[in-house]
Amino acid sequence: MADLDNTPKLPSHHHMAWPTLVIMKRLNRPVTNRELNHLIATELGLSDAQVSLKRGTTSRTVLDYRLAWSRTLLRGMGAIEKVAPALWVITDKGRLVSEKDVTAVSNTMLRKFVEREAQRREARRSDPSFPYGGNSRIEGHEG
Repeated sequence: MADLDNTPKLPSHHHMAWPTLVIMKRLNRPVTNRELNHLIATELGLSDAQVSLKRGTTSRTVLDYRLAWSRTLLRGMGAIEKVAPALWVITDKGRLVSEKDVTAVSNTMLRKFVEREAQRREARRSDPSFPYGGNSRIEGHEG
C-alpha cells in the first residue's frame, strides 16, 4: 500500500487502536511501546518500508507516532493504563471493551476534533488582528 509517490501508507491511529487492545488482551501482562510496535506491525502485516517510514525530519517513525495516539485513545477510555515510562497494562475495563466501543470513542473524539478546528478557523476569520482575518479577503486565500 503506497501513495502515488511510492510513500508507504499506514493505517490511522484510529484503525490501530483495536488491534493494540486485542494484543494486550492476548498477552495479559505489561507491554512496552517497542514490543507493542513490533507486535502490531506483525499482526497487521506491515512491510519493512511501512515500519521504518520516518515522520518528517525526526528519527521517530510514523508507526510509533500513530501507535502513541492509539494508546492515548485507549487510555482516555480507561482500557489501558501507563504503569511506568513506555510500559502499559490492560485494565479490567479494557478486558470488557469491544471493537464497537473503541470505534464509537474514536469517532466521538474525531468529531470533537473537527468541531474544535472549525471553531478555531471561524475565530481566526472573525479576528481582525489575525492575518487574513476580519472581513478582509485576499485573492486566492480561503482562510
